[in-house]
Amino acid sequence: MLPLKNTTQRFGVITQLFHWIIAGIIIVNYYLVYRRDYIPETNPDNLAYILLHKALGVTVIILGVLFVIWRLTNTKPLLPSSTPHYEKILAKATHHTLLVLILLMPLTGLLLSVFGGRPTSVFGLFTIPALAEANKEWQTIFYTLHEWISYIIIGLVSLHVLGALKHQFFYKDNVLRRILPVKLK
Repeated sequence: MLPLKNTTQRFGVITQLFHWIIAGIIIVNYYLVYRRDYIPETNPDNLAYILLHKALGVTVIILGVLFVIWRLTNTKPLLPSSTPHYEKILAKATHHTLLVLILLMPLTGLLLSVFGGRPTSVFGLFTIPALAEANKEWQTIFYTLHEWISYIIIGLVSLHVLGALKHQFFYKDNVLRRILPVKLK
């Protein structure tokens, strides 16, 4: 049975849930934006995709803040002592940057909606009103930031995954196993 909290050897169930749920939502949101590009704007599905994208983005903000709090108050598994120093620095920088960007990405999206004069409904549970007047200049700035952050996240996640696979298949040091809810053979 996996522990709820992290140990110095392994991530606990709560960290694993945060990690994989946030990752899953982000993948779905990339798909929604990609898919929406192939749907005519007059098609009702186009609006449905963007509304779901926004609601999931707010969900990422909420989960991301909780995840950061959890990480700050919990033990972090240590990398194996055989890990080169530069890889430890790279891993730490990648993780911290991803955490910041995972919060900034949906926040810039939310501000894009605010300065577009559009409220954001979160699954019909509550609505974040457009708290500012529509402003095309600010909307363009937040659109650009949102888009560029998405590219940086893709690059960092790719680096993150490649690092995990390197540890699993080349170093064979069980680093990947620490975040998986199932056991690898």
